[in-house]
Amino acid sequence: MNLIDVFPSHFLSNDEISTALQRLEITQQDLDCLGQPNNPFVDLLRQYTVYSTNPSQDDKLCVQYRCPADLNLTCLREQYDLEMIAGKGAEIERLISLMHWVHGLAIHTSKASVPDKMDSLHLLHLIHTEAKHINCGMFATILNDVYLALGWKSRLIHLKPYKKDHIESHVVNAVYCQQLSKWLFFDPNLNAYFMDERGEILSVAEIRQRLIDGAVLQINDELAFNSDNKVFAALGQYFGKDFYRFYIAKNIFRYNCPQSSLFGYQSRRVARVYIELLPVGYRPELLAHPQVTTENTQTIYTTDITHFWQQP
Repeated sequence: MNLIDVFPSHFLSNDEISTALQRLEITQQDLDCLGQPNNPFVDLLRQYTVYSTNPSQDDKLCVQYRCPADLNLTCLREQYDLEMIAGKGAEIERLISLMHWVHGLAIHTSKASVPDKMDSLHLLHLIHTEAKHINCGMFATILNDVYLALGWKSRLIHLKPYKKDHIESHVVNAVYCQQLSKWLFFDPNLNAYFMDERGEILSVAEIRQRLIDGAVLQINDELAFNSDNKVFAALGQYFGKDFYRFYIAKNIFRYNCPQSSLFGYQSRRVARVYIELLPVGYRPELLAHPQVTTENTQTIYTTDITHFWQQP
């Protein structure tokens, strides 16, 4: 593949393209595998397919969810008329409508400054008063609060690559759908979700397994790379759904979520706790005890996929 086809010479300099690809942690060789059933990121997933069950961690792996009667969630619901945005369709249709609405609120940027208050109301205020561009975590924060405000159990899911000291990752949402009795993956940043061959929306765990199996992974047609990151946007526009599959394969090796899905949790000054699911065999030293990654953050590592994805 010739990068000139993707990035015309007048669009970006070679140095800019090279720097951007480095930040995405993607190489020319990686891009040559786009659209193929095998690529380096899927190969890594296939080396780490097994999870386990550890009953002793049951209590630690329980996630708490804020109820819609919370004052901030009530304000969000009423101020933005979320019931009207969701519509009166089936549950899945309402979930999709809300994701589309959040996606359309702002332009994505990979260089967003993080505000002191990381909650939906403050982010929406910045979007509307300053035309703020936001990153994937901010899109997901807004959608998470939106789902909680309307009574769904929802989590932020931070998708991470295999690489230990990664500089690029992705944040999406997992919301529990009563209609399908499972967690569903929604990506408000890129306006996307995955489906199987029957058109049923998939969960994070199902997407990872289907990448390993080489099974069908359909993507909705509304997928959109509306970003001020010119390289990321150009890759998405040029390769479309193939690039999105590739990008998610890179970042779905492991993932975590907050132990408490609460309004404003990301900006709390007290200790925040995250649960991170690892495949068996990946950095076993992390399972010995919770790792304090910053002054106010603790991570509980587990290989227990059953309890990580337990029903709310």
